[in-house]
Amino acid sequence: MFKKIALCLLVLLNFSVFASECYHYHTSVQYKIETAKSGVFLVCNTVDPNGVSISESKKVKLSLIPQDDWVVENTGGDFILLSNKNAYFILNADSYNFEQNQPLKIFDKNEITSTFNGNMFLKNNEWIHVSYNDFDKKVTRKKIANLPPDADLFAKTPTNGYLLKNKQSVYTCVFTNNDVEVLKVPNINASNARFIAPEYYLDNYFLFDNDTFYLTSSSLDLNNDVTNEFKELGFSGDFTTLEHVNSGFLTGFYDVKENTFWSYVEAGISLEDSPDTHFYPIENAQLTGNKMFVVVNGKYYNHSWNAVYETGEINTSNPSFLEKLELFPNDIYYDGSVYYRFNYDSNTFVPVDYLQGAIAFYNGVNSYQHGTSSFFLMQKGLYVFNGENSVKKLTDINGEVKDLSVGYAFDNQLFIDDELITTPTDFNSIAFAGSLVDVQSPCDGGRGQIPVVVHYYHFFKDKNGLYVYSTERKTIEKVTDENVASNFETMQQWLQKNKKV
Repeated sequence: MFKKIALCLLVLLNFSVFASECYHYHTSVQYKIETAKSGVFLVCNTVDPNGVSISESKKVKLSLIPQDDWVVENTGGDFILLSNKNAYFILNADSYNFEQNQPLKIFDKNEITSTFNGNMFLKNNEWIHVSYNDFDKKVTRKKIANLPPDADLFAKTPTNGYLLKNKQSVYTCVFTNNDVEVLKVPNINASNARFIAPEYYLDNYFLFDNDTFYLTSSSLDLNNDVTNEFKELGFSGDFTTLEHVNSGFLTGFYDVKENTFWSYVEAGISLEDSPDTHFYPIENAQLTGNKMFVVVNGKYYNHSWNAVYETGEINTSNPSFLEKLELFPNDIYYDGSVYYRFNYDSNTFVPVDYLQGAIAFYNGVNSYQHGTSSFFLMQKGLYVFNGENSVKKLTDINGEVKDLSVGYAFDNQLFIDDELITTPTDFNSIAFAGSLVDVQSPCDGGRGQIPVVVHYYHFFKDKNGLYVYSTERKTIEKVTDENVASNFETMQQWLQKNKKV
């Protein structure tokens, strides 16, 4: 028995250690309408994490007539919703033979007065949910009687949970397994309803009005009415008058009238003689003007839990600078004259002597491989962070910086693929033209025995022509045919002719 258990543990450990990795785990799909002489097409592009580089492309012909006014209405549901000037159509997005799909007409456009999520349609003052079964090619239309015809979109979560409201009530609308569930939210007055989404979509959402407060999720469940948590701890006011605070680890609501900070801890706050609560009132509290700190008994806190238990206060002999702080990228703080990092071990703001003067920060490029680091400009130099405690100067810079989607242009250089490339392009007219992913080794073999290898061909155009940067060659070259970057097919054809083995 012991040997069997040990063997099972060994198998589980091996499985976790050797989890497979593939490029396509990280891609997404984008749809667009493309018009050509031969007709109108729905183009399905598989796109790199950087949002612009294409690794694969498929097409479905929608019409033989190039003038047809086709639009991609929605791609987030169980199918793709399309429309032209006359009708709404659905097209199966998950079919193995995507190119052979044909759009199915579901409604004339003049029948529909409103639509959302790509599968909800208001027809003759009745909401209709449309679903599609690819196995039997059947379209189902189901009337949703408990959603009023005058309900308008109020809010949406990243997982396609919808809040709608009319003059009287608020409704949740959640889609699962080719169906929809509509519920009226109890005790929420539509005219006073508020909805606050978290920075991370899996954290709690706040749904409330003047006298009722729900903690909910991206699926908009209504199982956690926390109104009594407030009332049992003395709250008798109007929730909609509270000021929401969300700054790093400091989260909650500030009651300006009562000088009370309702500190919020998602995991819960333990009380001696009462059940755990998510919100706890800190009386005689002040909120700093930058909303980064709550001041309790003269002590500054930047963490909700610490403020409740009055521990872990900011360690400083001169707290006046805290009021002036701004948060910059890379967890850098600035008070107008000095830059700081926050040391969580000592709860102190530590001056950063390697940052001086005015600084302009630029976002990096998040490609699967061969991305570009975030950087900043300081004293006519281009710098990157080299760990937490130092920076590295890459080059001098004399002019402005231009964002090219996959890199940045300045002076006569490109900062791309974490490389500085001297370029013959004209700065004033250079623009991003397209990008192709060359997937050379898509997966790691299941156990990491072979590397995943992808390279990129980034195309740019200026007044003088078309250019391509190759992450494999690390060079920028002029392309003789200026039409190469027109679409995926032309870039792919160019690559097959010009790829160096």
